[in-house]
Amino acid sequence: MRKLSVVSLFALLCWTVRGQTAAQDLPPEVLAYADLVLYNGKVITADQKFSVAEAVAVRDGRFLAAGESARILKMAGPKTRRIDLRGRSVLPGLIDTHFHLHQYVTAELTPEVKFETIESGLEEVKNLVSGRPEGAWVILRGSTYGGPVGEVTRQQLDRVSPKNPLAISVMSVEWVLNSKGLEAAQLPPDTPGLVKDPKTGEPTGQLRGWASGIVGFEVLPWQPVEKLIPLLHEGMKRYVAQGMTTVCTRVPGNHMSALRELWMQGKLPMRWRINHQVLWKNPRGEAFLKRMGNLNDLGDDMLKISALALDPADHTLVSGAALTWKPQLRQMPTSIGSYGMERWEDPEKSDRKNVILSALYGWRILGLHSAGDRATSQVLEAYEEANRQRPVAPLRLGIDHSSMILPEHIQKMKQLGVIPSVGPKYVFYGSPDTLVYMYGGDEVHRMSPVKSLIDAGLEPVIEMDNATFSAPLLGIEKFVTREDDKGRVWGERERITRQQGLWMKTLWAARYTGDEKKLGSIEAGKLADLVVVDGDFLTVREDLIGDLPVLLTVVGGKVMHEVKGKL
Repeated sequence: MRKLSVVSLFALLCWTVRGQTAAQDLPPEVLAYADLVLYNGKVITADQKFSVAEAVAVRDGRFLAAGESARILKMAGPKTRRIDLRGRSVLPGLIDTHFHLHQYVTAELTPEVKFETIESGLEEVKNLVSGRPEGAWVILRGSTYGGPVGEVTRQQLDRVSPKNPLAISVMSVEWVLNSKGLEAAQLPPDTPGLVKDPKTGEPTGQLRGWASGIVGFEVLPWQPVEKLIPLLHEGMKRYVAQGMTTVCTRVPGNHMSALRELWMQGKLPMRWRINHQVLWKNPRGEAFLKRMGNLNDLGDDMLKISALALDPADHTLVSGAALTWKPQLRQMPTSIGSYGMERWEDPEKSDRKNVILSALYGWRILGLHSAGDRATSQVLEAYEEANRQRPVAPLRLGIDHSSMILPEHIQKMKQLGVIPSVGPKYVFYGSPDTLVYMYGGDEVHRMSPVKSLIDAGLEPVIEMDNATFSAPLLGIEKFVTREDDKGRVWGERERITRQQGLWMKTLWAARYTGDEKKLGSIEAGKLADLVVVDGDFLTVREDLIGDLPVLLTVVGGKVMHEVKGKL
């Protein structure tokens, strides 16, 4: 062996010592350099302690560490992207627990018909049917809030669509069909929800409950999956740009198929937690449960079946269809009745039965909306009935909208482990005057009692449930300020802190979807979903929280939205 010269030996020794010293300077987390480092800002972790750090590092799609900028920057290597936040805030990815994204972005595939009057609506239907091939189905959307379309009969629709089976979705009766549509549906005469004329005993064409479910899911043609895919893909980007990284919503089969295709291609820009609609208005609920088995949490971190979604006990608050214990003071023209709509009128021939069956078969139930206080009572009574046969607390069942909550409801939620999902749109977005007209100002002040839920030890979550009033930060703002669009405060005593509001959209929302071990906070090992906002979330004026611009949205360590030139 060749002998090293004294000079060479000295150089080798110096190199070794320098290398060891450099290695000792590196934080223990560095098995490999971070992919992304954000520093010199406010990293609001939303963990249990609500810790705030200066910087955060991301590697392999997960959070590597959060802490002081000097320490976190040591985790960066030659290929690491470094972002100087310059005081801006980093939040965990924002989760929406009740948001019909798939419906919002594909609505254009189904033409809408407005029934300002029956005759004007029928004329519009006639124009939409014109030119369609004879015998082809025509499917239309009626107004979300009902109106005269709920009074239309099959005979009236036959006049404007004599040669085509026709179906119009209606809030108050679910579907209304013409005669050819009813013929194609072939519903047995005793099908629950098949509305009949009390004088003649003949079907009116209006379908409710299980009858509407059979037609909607089993008879009407699917929207083509290939048309859904690009609309879903582009639509998701719009909401990712608002900081939404995970959406939890009920999804029917064809949209599930479209999402699966995007998932298989690795093109989902956000996470989906699916509340499958396979039992929605399904008269053969137990048979389907036995055929499927339990699919809770089946999937991966991007696309997962989280629960079942079932037909709710009532309908929307602002339409007057919320099922209440007290009658409305005054009714809107679209109101269903002074007490609202009761969709579980027959416990054995409605989805109340499916709620109990689903829980007994071990399924989580999410997205089950309840607008009125009487409907909330019915949902909790169904959960109680299931609980008498099998404990439901481990399932962490949900109850959504939660507009009218009574003190006794809060106690039952605690006992049963139910998680309330609360929507700010019902009081604070364009509807307070309508609600005051129907229910009175005192009742509106009591709506959406988020602070009372938190004070009782519950962890409620925020849902937006609206295509345009959708920004997650705006939802936080509304529950912090309790202000409507005119600056009026409703329910001052129910205001919450911005810390609680952020938990509702992150850590607590992750618990709602069953993801609290992976999502909801910026902690080492969790999936790296984060949002950078242009400002300080902790100090910005309360009524400006919703105006904080989203500059960067990261999902699983990948940048899914970025405002160029801002970072």
